[in-house]
Amino acid sequence: EATATSITRTDGKPSLAVAVTMDKDGSAVGISNAVKDKLGDLRDSLGKGADLKIVVDQGPPVSKAISGLTTEGALGLGFAVVVILVFLASIRS
Repeated sequence: EATATSITRTDGKPSLAVAVTMDKDGSAVGISNAVKDKLGDLRDSLGKGADLKIVVDQGPPVSKAISGLTTEGALGLGFAVVVILVFLASIRS
C-alpha cells in the first residue's frame, strides 16, 4: 500500500484531487471543455456516492480574455482606418 504524500480536502471533507495540466500545444479552453464533457461519463461510472466538482477552471477566464482582445483589436483596426481616411482626405484638399 502506498503512503499518502499530501492531504486533500474539499468543502472540509477528505477528497481525491485530480489535476489536469496542459502541454505546450494545448488549449486551456479546449481542455476545459473536454474535461467537462468527460465528467458526466465519469460520474455515471463511479455511481451515486461520488461527488465530482471542478475546483479551478481556467477555461472561462481565458475565453473572456480572448474575447476582450478580439474586441480591442477590432476597435483598434477601426480607428486606424478612420485616421488613414482622414489623413488621405486632408492630402487631397
